[in-house]
Amino acid sequence: MAGEDKTEAPTPKRLEQARKRGQLPMSKEIPIAVGLLVLFAVLAAGSNTMMSGLKDLMRQGLLDAGKRTDLSVSSLMAIIADYMLAGVKIVAIPVLAVAASGIALGLMQTRFNIASEALKPNFSALNPINGLKRVFGTRGIFETGKELIKMAVIFAVAYMVLWPRRPEMANLVGMAPADILPYVASLALKLGMWVSGAYLLLAAADFLFQRWQTMRDLRMTKEEVKQEAKQADMPAEIKGAIKRRQREAAQRRMMADVPNADVVITNPTHYAVALKYEAGTPAPKVLAKGQDHIALKIRELATEHDVEIVENPPLARSLHSSAEVGDWIPEELFTAVAQVLAYVFRRRDERKGRI
Repeated sequence: MAGEDKTEAPTPKRLEQARKRGQLPMSKEIPIAVGLLVLFAVLAAGSNTMMSGLKDLMRQGLLDAGKRTDLSVSSLMAIIADYMLAGVKIVAIPVLAVAASGIALGLMQTRFNIASEALKPNFSALNPINGLKRVFGTRGIFETGKELIKMAVIFAVAYMVLWPRRPEMANLVGMAPADILPYVASLALKLGMWVSGAYLLLAAADFLFQRWQTMRDLRMTKEEVKQEAKQADMPAEIKGAIKRRQREAAQRRMMADVPNADVVITNPTHYAVALKYEAGTPAPKVLAKGQDHIALKIRELATEHDVEIVENPPLARSLHSSAEVGDWIPEELFTAVAQVLAYVFRRRDERKGRI
C-alpha cells in the first residue's frame, strides 16, 4: 500500500532512538585518511631528526657489535631489548599522532556517543548464513565496488606522481646509497601526501553517502509520524496507561512461552529464567524471566507443564541481569547453561526410557 511507503524524514525522537542504538552515519575511511595525512605530515616535519636518530642507533649498534666478544643468551636478549626501546622512542611521535587522530575522528563521528545497545553481544553474527548474506548481498557487493574504486584512484594518483619522475629515478642507478636515501625519502613523503589527500576526498564522499543511507534507512511512514505526534500530545495519564497495557501484554506473551521451555533456572525463590534451545540456533534463548511474584508464576507454570526446574542461584541471577526476553544468552554463560541443559536432556531421556 502507498500509505506504508517510508517517505517521511525521521523525527527528532526517531533520530534520538537511532543514536542510542549507535545507528549513526560513520565512515571508517575518514580516520584512516586523516591518520595517513598526519603520519606523512609528522614524518615530513621530523624526518631529519628521525633519520639522524636511526643513523646514530645503527652506528652505535655496529660499534657495540665489534666490542662484544662474550655474548650469552641473556646478554643478547638485553641488548635487543635496549635497541628495540631506543627504536620505539624514535618512532613514538608518529605512531602516537596517528593513534590520537584516529581516536579523535572516531569520537567526532559518533559525537562522543556510547551506544549501550550496540555494545550488547549479537549472537546472530555467529550464524554463517547471515555472514554469507552480508558478503554476497547488495551491500556487500557495493562495498566491494567501493574498494575497487578506492584502489583505482590510489593507483592513478601514484601514477601521476611517479611517471613524470622516470628520468630522475633512472639516474639513481649507480649512485651512492647516501645520495639515494634522501631522494627516495623525499619522493615517498610526496607520494604519501598526494595519496593521503586523494584518500581523504574519497573518505569525505563515503561519509556523505553513509549519512544519506542512514537517513534513508530511518525514514518513516506517514502513519508512524501521525502516531508519534499523537503520543507526544497525549496526557501523561494516557501514556502511562498505554505503557502499562503494553507491559501486561508482553508479560502475557512471555508467560505463554513458559510451557515451551526446556528448563527454568531459579534462585530458588527470587529469580526465575526460562530457557529454550533449538538445534541450529546460535545459543539458548530466554523465553521468560522475572523476580518475586513473576518468578513464582513462572515456576508454577513450569511445574504444571512438566518443565524441568533447576536451582542454580548464581546462574539465575547472571541470566536475569544480562539477558532480556527473546535474547540469546550471553557468551560468557554458554558453558554453565550447557551443563544445565545436558543434565536436563539426560533426565528427559531417562524418563522416556522408563515409559
